[in-house]
Amino acid sequence: MAESVVAAALTAPGCIEQAFREVRPPREGEVELRVVCVGVCGSDISSYHGASHGVQYPIVLGHEFSAQIERLGSGVNKLQVGQWVMVAPLLTCGDCKYCSANSEHLCEHRVIFGKHVDGALRERLIMPARTALPLPDTITPQAGTIAEPLAVSIHAVRRVEGMVAGERVVISGAGAIGLLIAQVLNTQGFPQIMLLDIDEERLALAKDLGFGAIHPSRAQPSSADLLFIATGSPEAIHNTPELLAPRGFAVVVGIMNEVLLDWTALLMKEAAITTSRYFTMQDYEDGVRLLSTGAISTASLITDTAQFSELFVDTGQSVMERAKQAVRLLIEM
Repeated sequence: MAESVVAAALTAPGCIEQAFREVRPPREGEVELRVVCVGVCGSDISSYHGASHGVQYPIVLGHEFSAQIERLGSGVNKLQVGQWVMVAPLLTCGDCKYCSANSEHLCEHRVIFGKHVDGALRERLIMPARTALPLPDTITPQAGTIAEPLAVSIHAVRRVEGMVAGERVVISGAGAIGLLIAQVLNTQGFPQIMLLDIDEERLALAKDLGFGAIHPSRAQPSSADLLFIATGSPEAIHNTPELLAPRGFAVVVGIMNEVLLDWTALLMKEAAITTSRYFTMQDYEDGVRLLSTGAISTASLITDTAQFSELFVDTGQSVMERAKQAVRLLIEM
């Protein structure tokens, strides 16, 4: 029998309201989860402000979350009731040619959690058991929310596999993704990593983590053998040909609207540019293992927290404005 739980529903741009969602018993291969912590990322903020294409209102936002298992569906043998888990929000078919090739992030029938279907900002929900990974003893539920953006960052770094360690790396954007990309590269032996951002607090955070950090206006031309664009700023794409060294390689991770790019300038350097979309389950699992080693700083990325109930005070405006200023704001359920 289905039960009703409290949810934070985005009913229109700029308007979060208290709502109720039904939670049915878990079916075969599913788990019922009690949500514990939810990270608010840039795509959530864009959806809140009506700037994200394809959002289906009303919708419950949130896709970076940790939870505790409430009930198990039949056939679920590797998880236990009461267990703490991190959850990969990958809702894929498992049968198409991309899923069969371990590229499930490109699934032909993928449903985007928190955009096409309700996300994690609700008390309890049902997810496929395959998406829930046990939380290692070394990771707190708060830190567990970082597993999703870390998986995105690992996937972006994998787009440049084969590059020789020691190359000069520039990361445009010192938000959560940019800082995580830097940390992943650091574990792989890249010693020259520079982050660019216009926010002085984020530059200070990058420096505290041991990386170079400067305002984009101070970046030297042809200074990047590898360039990661981890921001939605059009200027970051526009500056790509100038920043790349001859035969440099750029990876676009940030989502942005149409921007102009000087392809001739890129051609004259014989430079290359590619994109990185989301992550695979393998990326997520590798991120969990990396988190468990302590090689990734999570506490420095979670720069603000709010209570679930605060979302209902002023249609979410105060919390979402704070999230915009934070590297990562965490909603505690």
